Amino acid sequence: MTNTETEETRPESFLVADCGSTNTRVLLFDVVDGVYRLIGRATTMTTTTAPWSDITQGITNAIQQLSEMTGRQLLSSTGKVLTPEKANKTGVDHFMLVVSAAPALKTILVGLSEDVSLNSARRVLHTVYAQEVDTFSLSDGRSEDEQVAAIMKHKPDLIFLTGGTDGGADQRLLTFARTVSLGVTMLTGAKRVPVLYAGNKEQREEITKIMGEGIVLHVENNVRPSLNTENLADAANMIGNLYQDLRIKELPGLHNVLSWGKYPPLPTARAFATITQYFAALQKGQVLGVELGTESVTLVAASQDHADLTIRSDLGMGRSIINILKYVKPAEIAHWMPTEISNEEIRDFLYNKSLYPQTIAMSPEELQLEHAIAREMLRIASLDTAVDWQSGRRAPLPFRLLLVRGNTFANTPRPGQIISVLLDALQPVGIFAVAMDRYGILPALGALAQESSLAVVQTLESKIMADLGWVVVPVGKAQPGHKALHVRIESEQQTHYEGDVEFGTLEVFVLERGRSTVTLTPSRRFDVGFGPGKSTTITLSGGEVGLVVDARGRPLQLPQDTVARRSLVRQWLYDMGG
Repeated sequence: MTNTETEETRPESFLVADCGSTNTRVLLFDVVDGVYRLIGRATTMTTTTAPWSDITQGITNAIQQLSEMTGRQLLSSTGKVLTPEKANKTGVDHFMLVVSAAPALKTILVGLSEDVSLNSARRVLHTVYAQEVDTFSLSDGRSEDEQVAAIMKHKPDLIFLTGGTDGGADQRLLTFARTVSLGVTMLTGAKRVPVLYAGNKEQREEITKIMGEGIVLHVENNVRPSLNTENLADAANMIGNLYQDLRIKELPGLHNVLSWGKYPPLPTARAFATITQYFAALQKGQVLGVELGTESVTLVAASQDHADLTIRSDLGMGRSIINILKYVKPAEIAHWMPTEISNEEIRDFLYNKSLYPQTIAMSPEELQLEHAIAREMLRIASLDTAVDWQSGRRAPLPFRLLLVRGNTFANTPRPGQIISVLLDALQPVGIFAVAMDRYGILPALGALAQESSLAVVQTLESKIMADLGWVVVPVGKAQPGHKALHVRIESEQQTHYEGDVEFGTLEVFVLERGRSTVTLTPSRRFDVGFGPGKSTTITLSGGEVGLVVDARGRPLQLPQDTVARRSLVRQWLYDMGG
């Protein structure tokens, strides 16, 4: 075989850099004994801010660490990634970049109704890392001069204009357009701010005339063409492109990194959405992805052919943790604590965490408080999902797999504590597995999926994900203490267990290694996904926790009495091994 033939048939190697707001992680994927594996990973500080102001520095630092760990030369003498891989195993064939280190896209939302067009516009905005700095609507009592002054004050990266259903002719939308045009024109000398219009299609021509030639106007389909119809895809694609142009491409030193490979940088949330949808294809059903990050919270509801992405850039367990107080009071966080804690103690913890985001919980009490905050943060983020637009009601989304990631989860010592946070915050229903990205690999795999599905599948088959266990949540109502579900477990080791789960309780069943056959028989008022009172038999594998049956009811109710509430929360933590 010639050298040319060898190079053409040799499996390709991949180096993926995941550059977050705090840490930069570099991962190497290559073939070992005929299958793709994660060869190694290294983590260092992100260097997009002062004193470095160069994304390249953090990436090269991590690559140098990885080279020392693997004994494989990856950088040239000039600090550039060596491509392609050589016969002596120096370099890699492909370099990819996943990034969430770029600042959020500062946006002013402009529309008519908070409950209709602006609600849909906000859902579009939550598909990228964005910050809503102001909102103009019919309920806004400010004058035009005050709104223009607000544009001058905020100096936004984008103004998102929407409103009206298709076919209408509301002149108030044109009034808002004139205000936006005046404000943006006055900013032109300092900053060229684009305007995205995704409102009533009948008023596009008039909006275009009002903006004139001096303003960069992007026009997309109406996000709310009728009261009961939502169309987010076109506007979401455009705002994703604008985020790339206005934020990611402006990262200091990015042009150096992009010269190392042929792939454009991929936002971390998009990469996470890609791999979540990949899992949905493998599972042949719905998958929910949850990322509790340092500077954002991301939720992905994915099916085999679609992924709904929700990013809350105003929330996170790092510098932005203090923003939780915009949505809940300290007393609401204290509801999840098993012990007494004052509002002042909660505020102090939030402020300290926002100042020192890299700190980790140093005591059981600190961990419990961090988890209480995480519960409220995930609950708030989940309110942007699972909306039935025909009825306007919110309902839990059934799914087969719950994927979770983030340092808060990775630093939690007991897997039962992780599942406890997720069940309390998201209040899911049905039967599903829980898996955790303990090593921070999922965004890299999302980037890898665009080039090699084989590398993704084989890496996942190496058990790189932590299998936390299975959850069953029967839906129904009964008096506390009444039977909700009968559970029968038979394992390959010939062991056998069966018993009842009472309504209002949380039960954990250990599943032995290998496969277990589990028969679930709900009472006639309860449903595990197959109809009230209808039983099902499923085959499950072990997991670190086993099988969790959450028969506490939906929505979850906490006692009003403080002593009773703390006692119940303490019992739930005990039941989950926390």
